[in-house]
Amino acid sequence: MHRFIIEESGFPKNRETLKEFQEQFTKPIDELLKLLPGNRILWGCEKEDNGAGNVLISAGQIVYNGVIYDIEAYDGADTNLISLFETIEQASFNTGTAQSPVLDNRDFKTVWSGQWGDVANNDHLVNITTLSRGRKVMEYLASGTTYLGYPTGAIGDSIYEIPVNTTTREYFVLGTVRPITGETLPGEVPFLTRNYSTTQFELVINNEIESQRLLFDWILVAKNDPTFTEVE
Repeated sequence: MHRFIIEESGFPKNRETLKEFQEQFTKPIDELLKLLPGNRILWGCEKEDNGAGNVLISAGQIVYNGVIYDIEAYDGADTNLISLFETIEQASFNTGTAQSPVLDNRDFKTVWSGQWGDVANNDHLVNITTLSRGRKVMEYLASGTTYLGYPTGAIGDSIYEIPVNTTTREYFVLGTVRPITGETLPGEVPFLTRNYSTTQFELVINNEIESQRLLFDWILVAKNDPTFTEVE
């Protein structure tokens, strides 16, 4: 994660314009990060044995104390530690004019990055096992109400294909069976859902109810799993 340093004087561009430009994209990012509370792995940082007694850890990004850190890839002795750094890069700018250039080295941007292992002079030392991975909030995918009519088959034989439209087949179905308004149920209506796909799931009614017309209210929630399968 990089952020430009907007100096109070002498910056070789219109200071207020640059500051406004930066805030227009940093503020929405900060708000999105609030939906992922806590310190967590956004992507990458996957560890595997390289077969030579060491480990390979992929590059990635983490959120730590509300800041996104770019984490380098790693090949070395096994470790769970990440050294985090906040550094300032410099660049040369022309602070004069095209006719009379004046090159000046100025602090340009703050860079947040991380390296594996306990590296000297780090700003924070983080154990990767303390970070969350995947979603921490429930992600709504879809919802609806499906008319079932009269379940008249034998127990477990009343099977309904509920059409949906999602980008992943990895979800939970939260639902309830209820009668048409004005009707009552003689008791509970056990059911199960199965065979999830991006276009439908199956609902199985485990009871015979011939005298009531039923509705099924349902909500799809994405699984809190970093390995969920997205459909291209």
